[in-house]
Amino acid sequence: MDYKGLTTKGWFYKEKFTFLLVILILYSIAAPFFIDFVHAELFAKIFFIIILLSAVFAVSSKKRDLILMLILSGLRIALFCYTLFVSSENPLLVSIILDTIFNICLIFIIGGYFYRHDSVSRNTISAALICYILLVLVWADLYFLVELKFPNSFTIAGEVIKASPAILNYFSFVTITTLGYGDISPVSAQARQLAVLEAFVGQMYVAILIARLVAIHTAQASAKKEN
Repeated sequence: MDYKGLTTKGWFYKEKFTFLLVILILYSIAAPFFIDFVHAELFAKIFFIIILLSAVFAVSSKKRDLILMLILSGLRIALFCYTLFVSSENPLLVSIILDTIFNICLIFIIGGYFYRHDSVSRNTISAALICYILLVLVWADLYFLVELKFPNSFTIAGEVIKASPAILNYFSFVTITTLGYGDISPVSAQARQLAVLEAFVGQMYVAILIARLVAIHTAQASAKKEN
């Protein structure tokens, strides 16, 4: 069996962030279309595990980062297996907290990779886009925690949110892009403050990202002229 693609010089390793980005986008696009299928929940959970493993592989270049993400993903998968047999709000709460910590760690690790590199490639652009998507997921988890702590924090029923937490991913995407359809709105002071903060962070991220890309492009252009 050929393992060259998984080595530090292999194409798969070099495009690890691109692969993770594709997986995240596919899941985001495909999940709603499978919601009415008999095995939709199983499909979502299998895809979730694939995302976890892809994320671990994406940060595998540094031993410290790899160990941290292995521990977090291991805890998350163990909790996932536990929830297959036990239905309770406590495992749900712990899983949301673990997801939040996992995604925040990924943002710092992958974001650090992007800002350390002085050249623009498909992989570095993918890293930047992954961080943007992860910001959305972090805020979606925070919204869910707010709903658990302060019921009826949104204009949709809490039972609907608990039955389909992915609806908060949609709300988070709409908020971070400042699109604001208005079909879901924050009601409680806590949810409103989170929404304001997400919109601010989202706009700042895009501005900083563009500034960074312009700086890298300018540096590359200057280097070419000197050569």
